Amino acid sequence: MKNTVLLILIFPFIAISCTNDGNVDDLSTNKKVNFKKPKMILQGPENDANPYDSIGRLHNEVLEIYLAANSGSITIEDIMVQIQSIGLSNTFNIVQDCSAPTSINIINTILSDPLNNGDTIIENSVLSPQAKTKIKIFLNSLAMIQSNPYDDIYESITTYESEIISNHLLNNVDKRVMLTTASIARYSIYYEKKKDRDWDSSYGNHIGGIIGALDPSLSPVIMALVIGLAQNNLVIN
Repeated sequence: MKNTVLLILIFPFIAISCTNDGNVDDLSTNKKVNFKKPKMILQGPENDANPYDSIGRLHNEVLEIYLAANSGSITIEDIMVQIQSIGLSNTFNIVQDCSAPTSINIINTILSDPLNNGDTIIENSVLSPQAKTKIKIFLNSLAMIQSNPYDDIYESITTYESEIISNHLLNNVDKRVMLTTASIARYSIYYEKKKDRDWDSSYGNHIGGIIGALDPSLSPVIMALVIGLAQNNLVIN
């Protein structure tokens, strides 16, 4: 009887441990394929108050599949192909194509000097003066608190998001870009802190989210991931 009860208790855990998250062997093709979304057993990064919270979640789901493939990409173009093949799949349906030469040039520019060139992109953007100041302060604050426990970082980011949402002096574009950036940062840092993977959330990763959010023809998820992965691996073409 004891053995029967024990098997009943153990069986669900065996079933869970045997779950297959899907095959990603065909990432190098341009075909739209179905990827099974990884089970994000992460708890903690969500902030439903941010209307762009799903962008950060999508960032981590695509990152999880990419890292699970162990692709060993060595150029920005290789990383772009891998990330876009996941994003363009029927699972995620990211429609923006970020592989144009202009996008690759922007990525290379950021990688050559993320801090200064990132600031230049912000200054030359359509953001209001107040938004430019706030977003630069936010990025600098992330660099200073990145070694803190995630709970502290989460509180800091969500407080910033709350201030953006309630700020009536910011226009809709300001809020969209700032909240998208905050969402990606919140999830990206959580992935670094909580997942046993080769990923470091970086300034380039955050700037990539801004670039993608500023240009409707680009994807903040793809731009953030490609620049972040390239910076992680010190890839410069």
